[in-house]
Amino acid sequence: MIRAIILAFFVVVMFLPSAQAEEFECIVGVSGTYITFHGSKELMPLLRYEESGVMMSKSENKFLDNATLHYEGIQQGISGPQRQGYAFGKIVDMDGDIIIVRTVYTGPGHEAEFLQGTGKYKGITGSYKAQRVAAGKPAMPGTYQTCKEIKGTFELPK
Repeated sequence: MIRAIILAFFVVVMFLPSAQAEEFECIVGVSGTYITFHGSKELMPLLRYEESGVMMSKSENKFLDNATLHYEGIQQGISGPQRQGYAFGKIVDMDGDIIIVRTVYTGPGHEAEFLQGTGKYKGITGSYKAQRVAAGKPAMPGTYQTCKEIKGTFELPK
């Protein structure tokens, strides 16, 4: 009798639908502006920035293809291993559904964590790593334009 109960429990658990993390990869083109907090040559630069851009999926699942994003954050240092920062971002897909992300970083790249979402992204979990793949000469003073490659995983509740 106990074996039958254990076997039945095992069969039910094995066939319950479960969420599974999916991988994704995107290219992101962004343009941003920054404002420095101080002009001292003796102190490491400290700045506030905003950037917006568009995402192009490189994945079969087309996760976040043609989504737009907007980040706002603070950063100390301009580049290299001393650079560190903190930001929140909003990703909006073609249907208007939103994902809120948080990134904390040190050095040249950054990692972002999915915090919450609306619509089809409600309950999303996951994260991604971003690495700059191109950066041009600023089009205007106080701006920057760059291209990033991001790779990560996401999971949606079933």
